[in-house]
Formats: sequence, structure tokens, C-alpha cells
Amino acid sequence: MNWNRPLSLNFVAVLFLILISFSQAVIAGQLTVGFAEVDITPRASVDVVPTIAAGDKLVSQVSDKLKIKALVLSDEKHRIAIISADLIWIQPKLQQSIIQASKEQWGFDHVLLSVTHTHSGVYHLSKSKSLKRNFLEALQHAQTQLVPVKIGSSSVQINESYNRIQNKNGKAEMLWRNKSRTASLPSEQSLEVIHFKKLNDNPYLTLVSYNAHPVITMDLNNVVVSADYPGEISKYLQSHNLGDSMFLLGAAGDVNPYDADSKPLSRALENSRKLGTILGNKVREVIKTINDFKSASEFHFSTVSFSNPSAEIGVLKFTNEIALAHFPGEYFSDFAFRLKQASAYRTTLFVSMTNGYLGYVPTNQALKIGGYGTRAKEGVAKPNIGKEHVNFAIKQLSEK
Repeated sequence: MNWNRPLSLNFVAVLFLILISFSQAVIAGQLTVGFAEVDITPRASVDVVPTIAAGDKLVSQVSDKLKIKALVLSDEKHRIAIISADLIWIQPKLQQSIIQASKEQWGFDHVLLSVTHTHSGVYHLSKSKSLKRNFLEALQHAQTQLVPVKIGSSSVQINESYNRIQNKNGKAEMLWRNKSRTASLPSEQSLEVIHFKKLNDNPYLTLVSYNAHPVITMDLNNVVVSADYPGEISKYLQSHNLGDSMFLLGAAGDVNPYDADSKPLSRALENSRKLGTILGNKVREVIKTINDFKSASEFHFSTVSFSNPSAEIGVLKFTNEIALAHFPGEYFSDFAFRLKQASAYRTTLFVSMTNGYLGYVPTNQALKIGGYGTRAKEGVAKPNIGKEHVNFAIKQLSEK
């Protein structure tokens, strides 16, 4: 019997499979991440910060700390930085200066610079230079903390927010507070979770995203220093031994938590803790359901610059199941509905307030009925702008 030919074919087939496996291993490198944070809390009885509606005032007390959080990720070929700060906003020029310096100093392929949008996190423009140093310090330190990890994700629907615009016979009526949970227009209520754990399965870090303005502790006329409910989520996760966390705000342009603008401050802080605990506990439950962690990753990222108005929209794919799209402003909730429904990825984060600031970006339907966030002085009052931005992201995410 002649074994040469079959043996040769079998050998070639096995070799082919080995080569395919090897090429896949080369393409998808070991995922490593590093995390660091820097305290940027203003000092009581020393620092002066702007209020939202009553000018500059002295900080009289600090309710809880404000932080810059930096996450560095590597797939052995690319390096990505994701930074989030407990601030209401950052000047676009300062934001771009930090991004440019990050790329020049450390060669990052892509940088996402975001804020949690807490309305109790305000900095004085005179502090811009020191704030930039704080951002770069956090990023520099994060690079010294790199460890190999596995990544997994999941999401859950949770009704802890509402659309603050009510449609009253074709005209908008604002519902700024909603303790009674009155029904209003739909809002996207996904709590998105991306969890990183070390190779020994110990928790390392969690990315959390939810669509609700951090305005529980907001005071238009007085200085309040608080990270609001995103900070409380972080405290909860740390207290339950789930490691560090970073909050990325979703499409919250027209969405508030039910206890928005609570008064007095003691009640506001209590309500902020309550929501942070509810969401933190739900994140904890979600993490327990994740069973398909991956240690190999290959990042794919793309950006596009729009004009009139100037805007950078970006997409970052962590794995073939996990992705995010980032947008520079306060986008209305329906945009997140569209993006997540069209995405081919199991987990898709809509991340707002990142790499620029356009103000509010309403849907075409919202422009028709009006309401806060639809006028030119509040943001982008032209039709189709947000739609075009989201369409770019959908195109990138509709196929793997």
C-alpha cells in the first residue's frame, strides 16, 4: 500500500492549520492595561471656582473628591489612552492640547479625552495649565502600571433615568425633576459594562457607561464639589473588591436621573449615593454573568473630522465583540438607540463629551418640538448634524 500521498496530504493539512493558528496568534496580541488617577479636588476656603449661574465663588466645603482617571491599553501593536475627568467640561482648546501632548510625548495611536459631566465639578480657567499637567501626570503614571489582562463585557437595562423633554401636543415641556417617575418620551437605558481582570482572575478595572446627566448634586448658584453618581459607582465597586473603575457618559443630552437637582445638599448627596449604589450593584451583578473573557486583542480604530460645525467622531474596537464610538458633545438619547441597534458588536458604548465639545446635539424630531438643548445658543440647532455623526459610527460598526 502506498502511504506517501495520503501522508503528504495529511501533513500539509496539519501544517496549514498550524500556520493559520500561528497567524491568528500573531495578529491578536496579549492585551495589557494600566490605570492611574490624580486628585484634582479644589481646596475648601482657598480656591475660587465658577458657579453655573452666579459667577465665581469661594469653595466653602468639599463633599467628595474629583479625579482624573487614565487608562492605557496595548495589544502589542497599538497603544490607546482613555482618560476621564470628574468635570462638567473641558475647553476644546485645552482638550486638544492635552491630546496632542499625549501623542507627542508617548506615541499613542489614539487618545480619548472625556469628562463625566458632573455639574459639581468645575475648574477656573486660570487653572488650565496646572490641569493639563494633572492629565499628563495621570497618563504617565498609568503607563507604569501595565499588566496583562482579560477583557469581557455585558449590559443590562435599568430604569433609573428619564427623558426630561415631554411632548405636549407637539410642543416641548421640560421636566427638570421627576421624583414621581412621571412617564415621558423614551430614553436609552442600557448600563454598559466592560470588565478587565488579571490573568489570575482578580478584578482590575471596569468601564461603566450610562445615559443620565450627573446633576443630582447640581446647584446653579452655589459651589458644590462632588463627582455625583459616577463617583459613587466607583466607591461602591471598590468597596466590593471589584477594583478601580472609570465612568464614560452615554447619550444623556435629554436625560436626567429621577432625583435630579435635589435640595438641600445633604439630600442631594444621599440621593447621589443611592443611585451610585443601585447602578454599582447592577454592575456587580453584570460582571458575574460574563463568562467569555479574552486575553488576546487587536485594536481597530478610525476617526473622521466633520466641518460646520467642526467635530471629531471616533470608533474603537477592542475585540470582535466589544466596541465604542465617541462623540464631542451632549447628544440626545435616541442617537444611542440607533447606534446600538445597528451595531454588529455584542457590547457597544456610546461615549459623549469626548475629544471636543459642540454643546447639545439634538435629534431632528427634538428640533421640531423644541425644548432645552435645541436652540443655537445651547449647541447645534441644525437638522441632520447628529444623524451624520452617528451614521459614520454605524457604518464602522455594522460589520466586523
